Amino acid sequence: MRDWTRGAMQRLVSPVVSLFVTSAILLCTAGASTSAADPAQAPGSRVVLDLPEGFAASPNFSGFMHVSNGTTIVLLEVPAAAFREMALGLEPELLSKKGIQNAKAGTLNRQGEYRYVTGEQPSSVGPYAKHILLFQQDPVTALVSINVPKAVIESGSADHQTFERILESARIDSNASEKPFTLGYIGPFRDTGSFIGQSHFYAYGDDPATPDPNQRPTLTIAASLDSPRIENLDATGRDGLAALAGGKAPETIESLPIEIAGLEGVEQVAPPSENGRPGLYQVILQGKDNGYYRIVGSAPAIYWSALLPEFRKISASFAPRR
Repeated sequence: MRDWTRGAMQRLVSPVVSLFVTSAILLCTAGASTSAADPAQAPGSRVVLDLPEGFAASPNFSGFMHVSNGTTIVLLEVPAAAFREMALGLEPELLSKKGIQNAKAGTLNRQGEYRYVTGEQPSSVGPYAKHILLFQQDPVTALVSINVPKAVIESGSADHQTFERILESARIDSNASEKPFTLGYIGPFRDTGSFIGQSHFYAYGDDPATPDPNQRPTLTIAASLDSPRIENLDATGRDGLAALAGGKAPETIESLPIEIAGLEGVEQVAPPSENGRPGLYQVILQGKDNGYYRIVGSAPAIYWSALLPEFRKISASFAPRR
């Protein structure tokens, strides 16, 4: 649950890209490995990569991990229109200010719109070499970040050319874009087409009453179907609300059991606070076999009374595809 990360485009692109590029290196348990140079896709992702033997899809983030040497490949996908703004965020000078050392722009043997940057990132377990590709292929802008322990390169067991060939192979499979759920009703929200792995973002219509895009209501729906069953939905949900509220759980959380589309779950409501924190609405549903679905609505106080019933109607219209 920890991976919960203009109008709506600016709100999504700027903070998410900054977090994506500069976040700590992910170390996760991997699944079955790919064969040599086989095309591979992470669950729910439209990005296709030709990966050498040893890489496996991660069950905990959108991307891959090398089973033996700790290299990670992390994927981010947003609508194609975000390319220009995201490219500005990959300028070496800006990356250097965010902790990416020796950041340099480079070129790859590929066609179309793209930006390629290399650099180094310190971590508690040693420095990592980073290879970052941003590319546009309708209808998607994709960001691919390869994080390699420098010790692996220095030992000679891997080289930069291997990772550049992976990035040169990156492409979009538009047939892989189907969400793992359906909504029969989305009310005043619209599907932005933006998602990170299994998390899908919906934006509220532009409203002159809230010129600041960070004060507009949002709706996010995520499916984490590869994780273990959640033993305590209420406690997990409260942890999620605390993360959304900046690390401290809201003082008032109304929690009720709920059943939607045959799935057991919990509904949690945290009204807006006096200090300006928006109201939060959350439903967590246990998957049939494992994993969970999570529906999260956020709305400032001026919208709260009108949108809380809408969040409930949207949740009631939810159904898993499998």
